[in-house]
Amino acid sequence: MRERFDGVTARAVAPLSVLAELTLGFIRPGGIGLYWKGPKVQEEYVSGCAAAGRMGASVLTLHTY
Repeated sequence: MRERFDGVTARAVAPLSVLAELTLGFIRPGGIGLYWKGPKVQEEYVSGCAAAGRMGASVLTLHTY
């Protein structure tokens, strides 16, 4: 199932760095990972970006709603 999906979503699963490690391998090059996080996402953002970078993904963009 490696690199077979255009995108992956997750909500309330794990810290952002763990989500990156669990899900990014399933996303094809050019795909997207979309993770819904709570109000404390800023605490996870730096480590999540670092984990994504180690896996070859581009920097995560943070959108608030």
